[in-house]
Formats: sequence, structure tokens, C-alpha cells
Amino acid sequence: MIRPNIAFTIARGGGTIKMLVNLKIKVNGVKVVYKVYRLDDKGKKYPDQTINDIVKPEWLWFYTDLFLRSAGNYLVELYLDGSNNILASGKVRILEDKE
Repeated sequence: MIRPNIAFTIARGGGTIKMLVNLKIKVNGVKVVYKVYRLDDKGKKYPDQTINDIVKPEWLWFYTDLFLRSAGNYLVELYLDGSNNILASGKVRILEDKE
């Protein structure tokens, strides 16, 4: 699972959120890859960015900073480096601060 929050507000021009990963089993690797996709109104995925992060094999939970440039709906998929199997995924809605 990636979350507990599903909606965040960022400033115009972008902002950073903390992305929490909470696994049911140990990550069992030393490097993970976050693939971030922007979703259109029909749910079609468009690649936005990829983040690589170092972890410890015994970790069940960890987090990383995610910088998003604009409001919208996003999907994040987490993989062990070199694997095509998704460890976790989650959607997040980003709102733009009106001030």
C-alpha cells in the first residue's frame, strides 16, 4: 500500500509530498524504483517520473519525497530494481493551492 492520504494540496508551480510505503512483508532488496504516472480522465497512464531509492532488505515501511509539478491524478507503482513485479501501488490526487 502506498499512502495513507489520497489527496494533497501543492503550491502553483509544484510541491513536494512525502510518499509512505507500508508493506505486509519485508522489501527483501536494497534498491527500489517508484514509477510515477499521471492519469487522464479515463484512467490512461502517462509516464511522469521515475525515482530510485536505497532501502534495507528487512524494512517493512519507508518513505520518499515526491515532487509534482501540477495538479491532477497520479498513480505510483513500486518495484524492486530490476524486477517487473509490482510490490505496491497507490493513487493520489493533487490539488493546486488557490492562494
